[in-house]
Amino acid sequence: NLSNGNISSDGGSAVGNPSGAHFSGDGGIITINASNIYVGSNSQISSASDYLRDSTRDRSGVNGGKIMLNATLINITGILDVRGGTGDSGSCSGTRGRRGTGGIVTIISSTAQISKINADRGSIGFCSNGNGGSITVNATNTLTIDSQITATGNVSGNITLIAKELYINGTLNATNQTGDSSTALNGTINLFYNVTINISQATITPPPFLTKENEFG
Repeated sequence: NLSNGNISSDGGSAVGNPSGAHFSGDGGIITINASNIYVGSNSQISSASDYLRDSTRDRSGVNGGKIMLNATLINITGILDVRGGTGDSGSCSGTRGRRGTGGIVTIISSTAQISKINADRGSIGFCSNGNGGSITVNATNTLTIDSQITATGNVSGNITLIAKELYINGTLNATNQTGDSSTALNGTINLFYNVTINISQATITPPPFLTKENEFG
């Protein structure tokens, strides 16, 4: 029960002589297995790279980490964060201005209600690189998305939601952020359901692939 606090395995900030090549640290790995997992609205589980700075000591960002949750009941009104790291906003080279790629979130549950998951590339960096991460949520009964799940980048990532009953009341976003005609690609959004799906209140981009399963798969 994480009602008011954080669990963090964030990568460290870039430090050292500004004239050298510096990168923030990769996000780590967080694995939680429990009967019930609750993350309150003032809380977060974070395995992001450093994304708070933009300076000569924070030249290029690296990649978000991994969050893996496994529980019978999962209720997340806070945020799961695996964003990539930031780079210098003023120039782009092999060691400067590069953005890190978003990380990986995997959730396995019987019933899950989720507010926010962020697997975007780094939010700052003069280069147009940095891809979206990968998000998979598999609920054997009911899955409800209340706010937003994002995996955006130059090449955006993948969002896969699987449930017997699937309700999406918020935003799913895996569109590319740059519009670079030579490199940018949208990601993919896959929605699998068995009995019920309701996306009437959802904003989903790009358009998702819908699959209705039965007891035989």
